[in-house]
Amino acid sequence: MADFTEHVNQSNHNLLFLEKINGFDNCYDWQVTTAFYIAVHFVNAHIASQINHHYRSHVDVDNCLNPFNGNSKCKLSEEVYLSYKKLLMLSKRSRYLCNDKIKTTETRAFFTYDKHLLKAIKNLDNLIHFLNQKYPGKLIKSRIKMRCPGLVQKEIKYIDVLK
Repeated sequence: MADFTEHVNQSNHNLLFLEKINGFDNCYDWQVTTAFYIAVHFVNAHIASQINHHYRSHVDVDNCLNPFNGNSKCKLSEEVYLSYKKLLMLSKRSRYLCNDKIKTTETRAFFTYDKHLLKAIKNLDNLIHFLNQKYPGKLIKSRIKMRCPGLVQKEIKYIDVLK
């Protein structure tokens, strides 16, 4: 079972990977997916720190973090929980070409564009900000640099925005 530090290290490894693939045009799907898995390891670090447990499914992690679930053990704030859920849905869109809305009857392919990366980065930054307040100085090993249309430095705390 991975512990807090191992999950944090994996998140930071994934952050560096995100920075590297950010330079490739039209790889928004991989960048969004990577952003989600950065979040996965940060929330798993949080869970490991709080209850020393490792969940194997996204559903179990969701139940543990969900502020609306009376039995959740590692609740996030509502805003941060919704950021995590949005990252999950954006990642599903990227991986399966499906609509990132939970309920839909659409059958066409849904591709991932720069606007989805922008949403993913903002939601990831929100999650990191929340967890960084709980674990000051223990999450981000080094800031990464990214380009993304519409990304504004004053809105982002943990990523350096390149023009």
